Formats: sequence, C-alpha cells, structure tokens
Amino acid sequence: MNAGGTAVKRQPVSQLDDHGRVRDDVACWYCRYNLRTQAGDQPCPECGEPIADSLGRTPSGWARIVNRGIVQWTFGTVALVIAMLVTIRLGFVDLGAIVGGAIAPIALLLGTWMITWPQPDQSVRPLSGLPRVLRGLAILLLLLVEFTCAEQLARTVWGWAGNLILTLTLLHAAWCLSALLTLTILWWLTRLVRRVPRKRLTTTLTTLLVLIAVVDVFGIAVLSTVSADWVLGLGLFPAASSITGIARLIITWAPLIAKLGTIVVLVLVYRAIHAHGIRR
Repeated sequence: MNAGGTAVKRQPVSQLDDHGRVRDDVACWYCRYNLRTQAGDQPCPECGEPIADSLGRTPSGWARIVNRGIVQWTFGTVALVIAMLVTIRLGFVDLGAIVGGAIAPIALLLGTWMITWPQPDQSVRPLSGLPRVLRGLAILLLLLVEFTCAEQLARTVWGWAGNLILTLTLLHAAWCLSALLTLTILWWLTRLVRRVPRKRLTTTLTTLLVLIAVVDVFGIAVLSTVSADWVLGLGLFPAASSITGIARLIITWAPLIAKLGTIVVLVLVYRAIHAHGIRR
C-alpha cells in the first residue's frame, strides 16, 4: 500500500544488463537453450522464438511452490483412491475411513494453500477472490470428511446403529464439496497452463475437466435418486432389481473414475510447469 491507501504492484527485476543482453542463465521458454549473453530483443538462436517471451516468466520460486501444491493434491487424491479401493474391494471400511479421513483432506488442504500462493509480481494486498474461496472450501472439506469418517467408524467399530438420513446427507455433502473443490482447482490450474506455450495441452486438459465434471454430476444425480427412494420408501429400486445393481455400480465407481481423471490432469500440469515455467 502507498500513502494514499491504494494497492501497488511490485516491478519485476530486469534480467538484462546495461547493454540489453541476458545477464543470467535463462532457459529459452520453447527449446531450453541457454540465453545468457543474448540480446533481449532478438530471437533465440536455437529455435527462432522471441527471447522476450522467456524473460516474461514468473519467478521460478513461485512456480516451484505451485508444483509442490500439485504434488500434495496428487498425494491426497491417490490416498482417496486407495481408501475407495480398500473399502470397495477388500471391505475394510474402518481402514478406508482412516486413510480417507486422516490423510487425504490434510494433503488437499496443504496443496490448495500452495496452488493458490500469491504471485510475487502481483498486488501486495492479502489474498482475495477465488483463491480465498478455494482455501475456505478446502477447510470445509477437511472438517466434513473428518466428521463423515468419524460417523463411519462409530458404526463399524463401536456398533452405533447410525441414522440413514444422516449418513446419506454426509455422503452427499462430502461428494458435492469434493467435486466442487476438485473442479475449481483443476480449472485454476488450467488457467495457469494457458500461460505455457503448449496449445494442445490446454485442449487436452479442458476436455478432461469436462469429462470429470460429467462423471461427478452423473454419479451425484444417481446417488440423489437412490437416496430419495430409500428415504421416502417409493420402491423404485428394490434390493433384487438389476436397476438397483447398476445404480450401486455407478455410485461406487463414478467417484473413483473422477479421481483417476484428476490424477491424470495433475500429472500433466505438473510436467508442463516443471518443464516450461509459467508466463506472466
């Protein structure tokens, strides 16, 4: 802030010397050629792309923080996948609840904090807008998942009878909040990747993002329909019905497929940022 209370912006440090040449070891954005001693207003001698593009990248330290956040998010998503598989295939509900509740949401919270880390060359004001919303959603997801897993452990370990409406409400809330946070984080990362010179990658990520959204929305819609039938006793999904079997299959595997797609997106974004950095 200046004396008048308005936000100021930090000016990026010049990477050129007094003669207009690159003074540090700077890799070309496109081909990774070392541009040291090259004139800043000339094309790269290796690939012919403008050297100015490579000088307009955000500081590498900030890009590393974002990538660490992506690693945390990948770790948390893998933990969720393991928890789902342990619960679905092995029937270890208590172990799945511990892995999914104690490890995954904490990793997702740390990852969200790093991914939304403010850029050094932006306004020095505190975080506002979407990054703050994402951090808030991650905190809410942490609390909700912990409560959901505690309820699950109470029923399987301590023999609590439980409540069907409470269980279904927690399951709905956890799935919806997780999907909302995941899709928003992936959209945020897709925006960053647009500042990486790989147009085909942006198209691929956008397609995957749409597919993940479709899978999540479809799974939540099926879960809502089945839950309403159970609670209201409409009899639309009898226990022996093949439709019920298909609905359960969708409810079981839709979130798993969405998480696997999320891992693919995170890996692609990590590789792009690690190889090319992020343009201002």
